[in-house]
Amino acid sequence: MKKFDYVKPKTLAEASAFMVEHDGEARLYAGGTDVLILMRNNFITPRYIVDIKEIPGLRDISFDETAGLTIGAATTLNTVASSPVIRERFGLLAEAVETVGSYQVRNRATIGGNICNAAPSADTVPALLVLGAMAWVFGGGEEKAVAEERATTAKLQGHGERVLLVEDDEAVRRTMRRAFTENGYVA
Repeated sequence: MKKFDYVKPKTLAEASAFMVEHDGEARLYAGGTDVLILMRNNFITPRYIVDIKEIPGLRDISFDETAGLTIGAATTLNTVASSPVIRERFGLLAEAVETVGSYQVRNRATIGGNICNAAPSADTVPALLVLGAMAWVFGGGEEKAVAEERATTAKLQGHGERVLLVEDDEAVRRTMRRAFTENGYVA
């Protein structure tokens, strides 16, 4: 693995500014289950790793009848799977999360990483699509809602085509479902 510098911003604005300033040289890090493997195998060689997992709000889950479900991007998959509100109202998502890797992997892997990394194993994405989720993306100093359907294609050396939800300078802040049925499935 190539040597890198570790950066730990305190806010999304700091993280975004750093990513813009070091365009193409930095990778976001929250759980690291895919990024570290890609780095170890020299598929990616970032100069900077930007750790966002301690930024306030990025590990929270909340539910409001009007606003819907909000899941912070750095929330681990096991936290998502064990959330009472997700199990009760969004059972499809809980089931999908439990299919990702092993229990140990889900202790590190994050919902944001599963959405953004473009891995074929992004098992949460189909459930989020069915539930009509929106990703709130923070990049370039502003926040915007992005439908989960939006994707761009990128080539990663040795990996062929992978679907990416966001550009490199954007960090998914939270996923949100505004409308839902009683059992969590969209009719």
